[in-house]
Amino acid sequence: MSNQDVDQKANRTDVILYLWKKIGKPEKAAMLSALLIGILTHLFMITNKLPNWDDVAVIPTTGLGPYIGRWLGDASAHWFSQWSAPGLNGVMAVVLLAIAAPFIVNLCHIRSVTGAVLAGAALVTFPSIASNMTFMYAAPTYSLSILMMVLSVWCTRRWKFGWALAIPLQVLSMAIYQAYLALEAALFLLVLLLDQADHADREVRKSLRNGLQALLVMAGGVACYLLSVRLSGYELVTYRGTNAMQAAGFGTYVEAAARAYHRVLQYFVTAPESFGGGALHVFHVGIVVLSVALCVLLFCQSGLWKKSGNAILYLIYLALFPLGMGLVYLIAVGEQHASTVMIFAYCMQYVLLIALAERIDRKTVVARGLSLLCSFAVLGAVFCNYENINKAYYRTYLSNQRVYAFYNRILTRLEEQEGFSYDQDVMISGDYDPELLSQRDIDGALIDDWEGMTRENGLTTEGVRRLYIYQFLGVNLISPDNDTSESILNSTEYQAMPLYPAAGSIRKISGCWVVKLAD
Repeated sequence: MSNQDVDQKANRTDVILYLWKKIGKPEKAAMLSALLIGILTHLFMITNKLPNWDDVAVIPTTGLGPYIGRWLGDASAHWFSQWSAPGLNGVMAVVLLAIAAPFIVNLCHIRSVTGAVLAGAALVTFPSIASNMTFMYAAPTYSLSILMMVLSVWCTRRWKFGWALAIPLQVLSMAIYQAYLALEAALFLLVLLLDQADHADREVRKSLRNGLQALLVMAGGVACYLLSVRLSGYELVTYRGTNAMQAAGFGTYVEAAARAYHRVLQYFVTAPESFGGGALHVFHVGIVVLSVALCVLLFCQSGLWKKSGNAILYLIYLALFPLGMGLVYLIAVGEQHASTVMIFAYCMQYVLLIALAERIDRKTVVARGLSLLCSFAVLGAVFCNYENINKAYYRTYLSNQRVYAFYNRILTRLEEQEGFSYDQDVMISGDYDPELLSQRDIDGALIDDWEGMTRENGLTTEGVRRLYIYQFLGVNLISPDNDTSESILNSTEYQAMPLYPAAGSIRKISGCWVVKLAD
């Protein structure tokens, strides 16, 4: 057999090479962009251990119990690291997002390498992903949930009977994290909106069929998911309003829909989060204004206005798009202000602008200028997100360093007490004032609204303290029983003790070593 025959035979069985050749240039660009920029953006988190309160509490478990309807969460987390190891979980979270990126680019028919690179970067630098990383035990499973939602839309649009695969993918995604249903809704609406502009002269009946298909897939997926929860034996407990998915009335949903529109508008324009101010706010306002302008321009240039049925559908999809991004408020109708983790679908606003900029007729200088302005706006927002994420990671790092040193000082003081040993009961009481640990705050205001990012007060509460000392200082302090604790707290001797670090703030009462941090 000649060397050429050997090479041809090897190429036929080389799966990775085959798949790589099947992928278009923009899809490759999106994947590589998401992978490279994702690793760079989250490198500090990946190469350090920056726990928050939940991450401390669940070591060495997955922290993804089925009691809130996430019956696949625990099982899928075992595919990664139950110790929430960032070198594994953090990297896999980025890899799974990088796999999702080319499918989004393909769905939106983004054909320029510039647009594809920006789309991939927008996904991995969105603040929600940084929040996911702070809950490191869940980061790769949440990315897997995102990927399955994207694939659900792609299968629906790709194949005639793709819904048969799309619905199970949606169910599995919701069984990990229900909030990503909003991503599916926003992506469906985005694809339908762009499809209307791309096929302005198509029969209205076919356009309606595409919209109905998306609606039925989502409705079927939700119904199957709720059935799966019932069959699993677990109920949707009261957690951020998700239990109301099965019980809320019509009026509640109308109010939740209005709230969804309002919160999306606030995020980008009127009242940004603590991490959304400054230059990022300027870029966000620009992205929204440019999106509206390009939607109008594309409506005129595509000739949609000539066919009333398609024009009406275009306007309906455009009006529903913000609701799709904010669908989390209809999933959890009791939620007044969704956490950063729950609003990942908002990143579709970036993708919308990228896709619109590619579709406008760029024959005029003004149109070409608009296109460049769109790229600049998205690039600026991506950089601001990258910058803010790393500032927030650093602030979380400082919190952990300060709290670790604080607990280490307490243990040192305990060890200096005459007669102390670690086989005796120890009670560290009171929530210590974090201001005494963070006199130089350093970007503290940046993370006020950033779910998962940790100030000192997130790690000094009584509920986290013992676990933090156990996990990161390796000391398993023995707790007194409840009756002994209550007796000590009510004793005159305890009431007379000064607060740590004053002399006398550590004392042995009723056979238990007591450290008094606060009244």
